[in-house]
Amino acid sequence: KSLIGRYVASLVSENETVFVNAGSTTLEVIRHLCGKKVRIVTNNAASLTLDLDPQQELILLGGDYRMQSRSLVGDLTIGGLHSIFSSFTVLGINGISIKKGCTSAVHQETSVNKAMIENSSGKVIVVADHTKLNCVSSFLTCPLSRIDLLVTDWMAPQAFCEELEESGLCVVRVPEEV
Repeated sequence: KSLIGRYVASLVSENETVFVNAGSTTLEVIRHLCGKKVRIVTNNAASLTLDLDPQQELILLGGDYRMQSRSLVGDLTIGGLHSIFSSFTVLGINGISIKKGCTSAVHQETSVNKAMIENSSGKVIVVADHTKLNCVSSFLTCPLSRIDLLVTDWMAPQAFCEELEESGLCVVRVPEEV
């Protein structure tokens, strides 16, 4: 997850506003944005545990706290997102399927994901380790056509990644660190 986070953070340019949802892989993206002057808008309450770079501006969305996922959800979260626009969006999901798209395990979190996608004027990137691929979780976040890039790890099944690419999705398998 750390390598995925490092790779995605390398794609973010200075002075961008970045939406990042809740999750352990997305937390790694936030961690690796260190050293860049960026604005991070997130519902990931775990981001408060990070030692952020003074150049970074962290906007933690309000809302109802879900202890299980250390996320903020609900009407207050969605309301905050409606007045912010990102140039880059990073979403962690619980399942990615060619037929069903990107899915999440928690209904309230899909609403946040959808609002982030809706207010993104730039790339939408899904981060998911190999355990989330070719899986369907309970609630639809978005179809594959709504995301620009999937970043996964080197253990992702090559055949499934090729199927995703044939369906039009760009896939990056981050290599194992040597």
